[in-house]
Amino acid sequence: VPQMDDALLQQLGGDRAADLSNCMLLKGMFDRLSDEAAQPSFYSDLEADVAEECSRLATAGAVLHCAADRWSNGFVYVKFESVRDCVAAVSRMHGRFFAKQRIIAQHMPEAEYDRKWPPAKQKRPERRGPQT
Repeated sequence: VPQMDDALLQQLGGDRAADLSNCMLLKGMFDRLSDEAAQPSFYSDLEADVAEECSRLATAGAVLHCAADRWSNGFVYVKFESVRDCVAAVSRMHGRFFAKQRIIAQHMPEAEYDRKWPPAKQKRPERRGPQT
């Protein structure tokens, strides 16, 4: 994780750079028991909308994976190509309202994300710079 100053970390809601990752969990995005969530295309439409919004926030890379956990009560997971884009997305998404619910956005470890969503493990962030 690139070095970040303490003021930026505090502003982003974290107290250690080790807490930052390229994976984000959004909570409160939907009510799985609602009539809307029972629609056949609800989850795929939600994933596409979240991926599109997160792509707009990304400046250093791309959204590699996005998935809604239909068995949760509103969890959507997003994996970014870069930590910087994930930090920006968490900062911009946390506290916003979506479907009359306040979103909670937080980082999650990439290993935990990959265990939850095995297809995302194949989508690794590009490593830039000299290879050793």
